[in-house]
Amino acid sequence: MTRMEEFEALQQELAQMPQELDGTVERARKRAKKRLWKKRVFGVPIAGAAALFAVFVVLVNVYVPFAYACSNVPGLKQLALAVMFNPSLQEALEHDYVQPVVDSQSIGEFTVTVDAIIADQKQINVFYHVDSNIYSRYTDRIRFLDADGDDLDNVAASGGGMRKEISESSFATLNYAGDDTTPSGIRFTIQLTSATNTSSDSIDDWETLDAAHYTFTFDLDLDDYAISRGEIYQLDQWITLEGQRLYLKSAEIYPTHIRINVGQDEANSAYLQSMSFYLEDENGNRSEPIRNGTIAIDSDENTVAYCQESVYFLKSAHWTLHITGAVWLDKDQQYTTFDLATGRPDGLLPPSIYYATAVKYQNDLHVLSVGREDIWGDYIGMASVVNRGDYVADRRITYNDLYEEELPPGIRIHVPEGYCFNQMVIENYPYDDFVQVRWARTRTTTFDTPIEVPIK
Repeated sequence: MTRMEEFEALQQELAQMPQELDGTVERARKRAKKRLWKKRVFGVPIAGAAALFAVFVVLVNVYVPFAYACSNVPGLKQLALAVMFNPSLQEALEHDYVQPVVDSQSIGEFTVTVDAIIADQKQINVFYHVDSNIYSRYTDRIRFLDADGDDLDNVAASGGGMRKEISESSFATLNYAGDDTTPSGIRFTIQLTSATNTSSDSIDDWETLDAAHYTFTFDLDLDDYAISRGEIYQLDQWITLEGQRLYLKSAEIYPTHIRINVGQDEANSAYLQSMSFYLEDENGNRSEPIRNGTIAIDSDENTVAYCQESVYFLKSAHWTLHITGAVWLDKDQQYTTFDLATGRPDGLLPPSIYYATAVKYQNDLHVLSVGREDIWGDYIGMASVVNRGDYVADRRITYNDLYEEELPPGIRIHVPEGYCFNQMVIENYPYDDFVQVRWARTRTTTFDTPIEVPIK
């Protein structure tokens, strides 16, 4: 099936919208055609496709029943998800920046369909859904490989793992770090791990699937039109924030997101853990924090790319970077040792941590902490890793909600206003005497007057 045939199939689906839309689709399609008929994507005229996706974006944003109606239309659900929760992907759809795939595979009681791809030089978004005549809910595990089926290096992937409704829209994202860029093809696998024919979240009601049997593999080609997009601006500038020297390496603007690449002086007394910022153009348009995706990507050993929603399609003449705050991990306060017999810390906690304890209960280690909210609305007192000598445990279960009944016996927690609670559980912790905890962050700073750096 050609791409035009695929788009025509989608249009036929769109024509079968519920009656309650009462001509809204057709009116919006005509307006979109008038505005976008000259656009070309994938090297061929697609006036109809341009109209289709523009109509789709308009309706989902201004006509709520349309968004719900789309939930029953195969092939459009993943686009509805992108439009409603990811402004960058919404912009990409409005500008016809999408590659339809419509590739399905069936194994046993399941059918997996890859519906579309939105990609650029640094990020790939794959949209898919799972159907079944037997099961009503499922969990999955996604994996990205190169075109030959080998593991990828220097990437950050997200997606899968949540318990989802059958036919529910899903998408997985692959980010390339450093100087690596999106290739012309990837292998995308979806492994179904469990399913149930009830609406229950109880593990006892879910059936464990044969992962080897229910693994779907898709070899996906990426259009050059997509992966050639992006604007990179070299900054090569040192700045000082709160006495810490940071190196602003470059700014990258892509259709799916933007990146500010930041390095730091090894002589600094604190590690930069996150940075709040925005880009502003000559007309006052601003970038926004990521709503549904990765907010930071390790580029190399000493450089992190901080991400925000894309401003690519604004095509502004000038951009200025405004840095509004930062979150730090002070090197001399990053570790705290706890006596497991008493739960007490050895020495003082970092100033932004209101309370912390570490106790052993039923062979599991529980690290509980209350810390100030940082500039992201996150919490300061989150443990990132525990160790004892050569033993290191960075695989853990974390809880950000306080449920008194789930705390170890005898523990009472008070969370003041402006603070957050975190519990980290290390299962089968082998020691009973002490543990050393490394914090994820220790303090936050905001700037009344943002630090400004011209981008272009």
